[in-house]
Amino acid sequence: SKAVSVKTSAGKTQMQSLFEQVNSLFAIYAKRPPGEDKDKFLWTYYMPYFIEMQQKNFVEPFVYYVSQRTSVPGVREWLDTNADRVSAFLDWSKNYSWPKP
Repeated sequence: SKAVSVKTSAGKTQMQSLFEQVNSLFAIYAKRPPGEDKDKFLWTYYMPYFIEMQQKNFVEPFVYYVSQRTSVPGVREWLDTNADRVSAFLDWSKNYSWPKP
């Protein structure tokens, strides 16, 4: 995903490039069968969450939300401008049905 983002990041902000990189990575995982890793913690616990996040178009609010304590320019402004998207993401995340251990 980093190689793809380097090729497509010309003229984009650091956060736009990061969002595209993370979104691309989650999209790749959504298409990739887990294979022998299907019973591993990552695939049974985290991957369904990240795949659903990507499918629901919540990756951008996620990336900005987890970056809010950085000094990257534009993060605070994006969060303020897109408060409804961030709220929708946080509501979805809070109500996400995690698999039982």
